[in-house]
Amino acid sequence: MRIPGIGGEVLRKVGGTPVNIPGAELFTALESGTIDATEWVGPMNDLAFGLFRAARYYYYPGWHEPGTTLEAIINKKAFDGLSKDLQSIVRNACKMVNQEMSTEFTLRTTG
Repeated sequence: MRIPGIGGEVLRKVGGTPVNIPGAELFTALESGTIDATEWVGPMNDLAFGLFRAARYYYYPGWHEPGTTLEAIINKKAFDGLSKDLQSIVRNACKMVNQEMSTEFTLRTTG
């Protein structure tokens, strides 16, 4: 399976053989049987690569990469210094941006 990083290490520990090949080679490697499986960015990118034409099954999200999540890093002291209503606004804004990212990703995959 084409799977780099920690995902590849886990696959190796359960008896698989991880390989790391460039994205441009995924379709051909799947089609020719050089690899039996692959992971890539996500549904929108997998569709653009045409991986559905070479792979018999599709599984998403991957256990090693569960979704489109953004990160917000906020100074704890500054955050704690905000009033409760402003803390709530910050939390909800972060949640909303993550939801919008996930929705956009899904839309472009299925739309």
